[in-house]
Amino acid sequence: MISSHSAGGSGPGLDACYARALFEDCAVGIAEITGDGTVRRVNTRLAAMLGRAPETCHGVAFEELVTRPAHDVGAETPGADRVAVTLLASAGERVPGWCRRLPVTDDGGTTVGYLALLEPREGPRRAGDDVADLYREIFTHNVAPKLLVDPESGRIADANAAAATFYGWAVDELIGRHIASINVLSPAEIRTEMRRAARQERRYFRFRHRLADGRLREVEVYSSSVVLHGRRYLLSLIHDVTELHRQRRALRVYHDLFEALPVPMFRNTPGSPGRFLAVNPAMVALFHAESREQLLNTPVASLYRDPRQGRRVSEMLDEDGRVDGMLLELCTLRGEPLCVRLTAQRVTLPDGAVVYDGILRDITAERAAEGFRRSLLENLGEAVFGVDEHGRFTFLNPTAKEVLGVGDDAALLGADVHATIHYRDGEGRHYPAERCPVLSVLDTGEPVREHEDWFRRSDGTAIPVLVYASPLMGVNGRQHGAVVSFQDIGKRKRAETARDQLLEILDATPDIIVMLDADGCILYANRSAQALRGYRPVPGGVRPDVPQELEGKPLFRPREFGGQRLFRLGVFPDWAANKVLDHGLPAARDTGVWQGETELLDVEGREIPVSQVIVAHYDDSGEVVRYSTIIRDISEHKRLEAALAEEATVDRLTGLYNRTRFETSLQEVLARCRRYGTEAALAMFDLDHFKRVNDTFGHAVGDEVLRELSARAVASTREADVVARWGGEEFMLILPDTDLAGAQRMGERLRRAIAEEPFAEVGRVTISVGVTALSADDDADRILQRVDDALYRAKRLGRNRVVVNGAPHTAA
Repeated sequence: MISSHSAGGSGPGLDACYARALFEDCAVGIAEITGDGTVRRVNTRLAAMLGRAPETCHGVAFEELVTRPAHDVGAETPGADRVAVTLLASAGERVPGWCRRLPVTDDGGTTVGYLALLEPREGPRRAGDDVADLYREIFTHNVAPKLLVDPESGRIADANAAAATFYGWAVDELIGRHIASINVLSPAEIRTEMRRAARQERRYFRFRHRLADGRLREVEVYSSSVVLHGRRYLLSLIHDVTELHRQRRALRVYHDLFEALPVPMFRNTPGSPGRFLAVNPAMVALFHAESREQLLNTPVASLYRDPRQGRRVSEMLDEDGRVDGMLLELCTLRGEPLCVRLTAQRVTLPDGAVVYDGILRDITAERAAEGFRRSLLENLGEAVFGVDEHGRFTFLNPTAKEVLGVGDDAALLGADVHATIHYRDGEGRHYPAERCPVLSVLDTGEPVREHEDWFRRSDGTAIPVLVYASPLMGVNGRQHGAVVSFQDIGKRKRAETARDQLLEILDATPDIIVMLDADGCILYANRSAQALRGYRPVPGGVRPDVPQELEGKPLFRPREFGGQRLFRLGVFPDWAANKVLDHGLPAARDTGVWQGETELLDVEGREIPVSQVIVAHYDDSGEVVRYSTIIRDISEHKRLEAALAEEATVDRLTGLYNRTRFETSLQEVLARCRRYGTEAALAMFDLDHFKRVNDTFGHAVGDEVLRELSARAVASTREADVVARWGGEEFMLILPDTDLAGAQRMGERLRRAIAEEPFAEVGRVTISVGVTALSADDDADRILQRVDDALYRAKRLGRNRVVVNGAPHTAA
């Protein structure tokens, strides 16, 4: 007999794990017959012998497909050898054949059907050939590793060649080996896994098997109980999932990296408008999205300030397969400008779908700083150019090009500096490279200060210059060039003109720009700074043209870092003056720059929030010679921040704190209790029968009741108390510096304030109140549980009452 049992349960029919081996891959025809003689299914081999499609045999009486000669009727008994039969083919052909019936039993040993093994009657065969053929098909010749295990001894009774290859032992070495020498799990762990598989309705077990070389492999074992030659065995199919699990673990690691990396990363679909398929938290933060879902639902095309740039990115990815460091002008979900570098590639997924994977680098601040530096560099009255480590031009600012008579810097970029502008002295004599100050900086790494020399213009004329040259160091500490600045000593007027142009730009900016000497006296104040204090603007407000009201006045004295009041003009509120004095100026003096938020006072004394940058400028000895400060009005930014903060902490319907703000306030009160040993209490109140109000009068009236109740609650409490909406018709009241008795009185006062004055349209409304005290060793969860229990009891005792820690206090 052959009986079929599986890890996930039992029942009539073959185990699902071996259905294909028995019904599709077997070389003999097989039919599965139910107890009443009806065909449940046939394999393709038998269907071909009958000349029918397999599904046309289902549900047909077996005797309609196969008959026995009259002299053989009654000769078959369960377990008997094969008998001669006749197969009734669909075309009327009668095919002689052999049939052997194998009973199928359930777990209790009851016969629930049988298998019929059929093959053409081609010649004499020995008894038992059918069983041998079947065994060879489903076990010996199978390409999957299989073991036949004796459940009584736990030893391997047979193994196929695939198992020998997998485990590294020969078949003879596997046979007789105890299964415990392969399965490294303990008996207790095996039982736990079997229970887990049954609970999860899995038809396999997850084990770890040891190979002959000592390696451990993660396997899924599909086991089925079979009876061969009257003896029961476990037939196990071994599926190696080690590599699959490794890939899954690696995938989890990659996912964790994707989520944790501070670099914005994404995957999106191509085309217009394109949708994000995945974004990491850094990407969500970069675009100021409120949630990942908001960004995922945003069309990619809508993030481009210029839609043509988005189309260009798609074209490049489709044509070249990737882009590297492409500059993009985007905008956040709030509409704020965003400048990034894009690195992306075109990826074809296994299913054929095409996606774009990429990372972004936010260079908005870097670009703004670069633009500011470039603006300053390009508008400097001083001529500046750069050279690489080989002495070749890398850049020239406009003044340098003007002084050298160069219209297009492309004519000089990459050219040798000494051979181009420094090859002869003022008298026309040859100038050896050994004496070139620029090249000496490259050779020695030492800067050159105030070196008088001669440069040659593009037309060959000589000009006297005062040269400054400094080594240019990379982030790796290596020198990779030099920066050279020079002045046309013979044409100071031109330099003054260039300076005036710069001042015009500074005067035109809405930002406040002030320059000070080392003693804090004003050297320059642009029009915005002068207008702030109501002074008459003077163009180019630099000495000697500084407004008379400002000239020589000390805005602050940077060398006096004591506790004195250093701000003489009333430009800053005291707190802002102290911040600049205590933090800003020392940081600028020590590091060269400080940036922070402060405030200014306008001519009417109103405080204006500003973002301020202080830059210290040093002489050759490292002493501060002057300061520059750039101040930008951020009033609108602060207003938007405050509006967003209020929206995040205030309940829209009632105007009370919301649940998030309440939880923060509760933690703050608890912290004070722990630190100072003060008392505090918490009350939770709930509108009685509020559902009736909504059902009777509608939700609009219900909302008005909640608003009126909130107003009465605020009016009944102290300024220090915190009233918050917990959710629905439930509210919370934090009572700082209040003991339990005081909290009970407060709860009763609140209850009366609600109950004694009818509500518009609704009439009398009552509340139930639960009260508990806070202690230093409390945590929020325990407090909320106690106050909730108290409120629940107030409801249960009839509503319209105050219950303190379970002790009811009923209104008279």
